[in-house]
Amino acid sequence: METGKKEEKVDLREGNISLLVQSYDYLFSDFDPRDYSQKILSEDFIEECKRAVREKEDKIELILLHPKDKRNVKDEIKIKKRLK
Repeated sequence: METGKKEEKVDLREGNISLLVQSYDYLFSDFDPRDYSQKILSEDFIEECKRAVREKEDKIELILLHPKDKRNVKDEIKIKKRLK
């Protein structure tokens, strides 16, 4: 089905871990009011990542999928630095 919108192609290769994140807040603790650059990562998010890599032995790449209409580039820059 074609919607007339150009869709971004996501690389879902084997070895990559792709997680759908509906909100950036899902990555961080609900109890931490600080900016994304300082927030504590959510234990649920960390556990989900651990579960996804449990059987992987090779180098992996984590891909976070987020609805395009909810993206905020400034927040994503902070989040990428925080996740590293």
